This record gives sequence, structure tokens and C-alpha cells, in this order.
Amino acid sequence: YAPIFSLNNQEIKFRFLDKYIESGHRIANSPLNKKQKRAINKLKAYLEDKNLTYTYKLKPKQALICNNHIIAHGRDSFLSKNRKLIRYWIKE
Repeated sequence: YAPIFSLNNQEIKFRFLDKYIESGHRIANSPLNKKQKRAINKLKAYLEDKNLTYTYKLKPKQALICNNHIIAHGRDSFLSKNRKLIRYWIKE
């Protein structure tokens, strides 16, 4: 269990994975109610609103580094299977 918003050392952290939330509730045999589903759908709509998002296509050999806890981000599918770097973790 991880809340969408949390406070840690006076920092607001954000983590939203709607598929994980839905499957976690299903596995726990505690399905989301209508109000919870509406809240998740509303947040998802804000996060996917083209007027509120910035899209950038990385060029070869470019990387994007961000703090997962404070930046809402996503990505499109990779077309190539020739990825050299899957993910890199930097621990505090």
C-alpha cells in the first residue's frame, strides 16, 4: 500500500499508478467504489490533459533525469527493442 500523496520530511511526494491501485484492490478482494473510481479517473484526466502537459522526444544519446516523487511523468511505448538503458536508480 502506498498513498497517492504523502508527506515525508516536509516534502509532498506523489505516486500515481492507476493500474496498480485497481489491481491491488482486486487482489485484496476490496474493489474500488464509484466515488474512488471517479476520483482516480478525474486525476488521470488532469494528468493526460494536453493543455497541462509537456511532450518532448528524446534524441539518441539523450536522457531525462527527474525525481519520481515530485514530477508526474509518463512515456510512450518504445518502438525498438534495442534499448541500452532500461532504468537507473539514484538513492538519496
